Amino acid sequence: ERMFGWNKKDIKKTETNGILQKLLKVEDVAGLERLHDRISKKYRKKIAQEIVPRELDINKKFYKISEVFSKDRELSFLKLITDEKELYDEGVMQESCVHSYVKKIESGICGIFSGIYKDRRYTVEIVRERLFFECSQCLGRKNENDFSASEVKRKIERCLERYRKHEENKKKEERILYLLFGPKGGKVFDERRVKG
Repeated sequence: ERMFGWNKKDIKKTETNGILQKLLKVEDVAGLERLHDRISKKYRKKIAQEIVPRELDINKKFYKISEVFSKDRELSFLKLITDEKELYDEGVMQESCVHSYVKKIESGICGIFSGIYKDRRYTVEIVRERLFFECSQCLGRKNENDFSASEVKRKIERCLERYRKHEENKKKEERILYLLFGPKGGKVFDERRVKG
């Protein structure tokens, strides 16, 4: 059903006949990457006429991650892609198949970020695993995973770890306030602090 990030509908849109035969002829990773790039290019050409500016239905938690990145001095260059046309344009600029992630984005599985770091553009996929977020991919043009991409990914992972710890501490504090003051929790605590 799914193969290298592509589903049957995407493959049909590219009118790529004999995809399995072509896959069987692939001899190495470089050959697989070339096949992927050819299919991506056909896919982008085919859907170019269909793409119009449209706000993506993004899970609000990814807006929170975007806010966290904007406040982090090392990651403030990353911007959440919120429009389908922007996502398509990112794929064209990066020569990648990132536009094929629309369904994953709108089902709340991932958010796509983009930004320029050390004069190179990077596309970042943040995925939601249960209650946590992780950086699934950080890639340059043509899905290149260079040293700077790895550096950005490490910075993102550290930032997401700090965010996770912050959220865990906030939940612990809320539970303690609930146990101490009941359903009003923090409101009672805030009122007592103001009166005191």
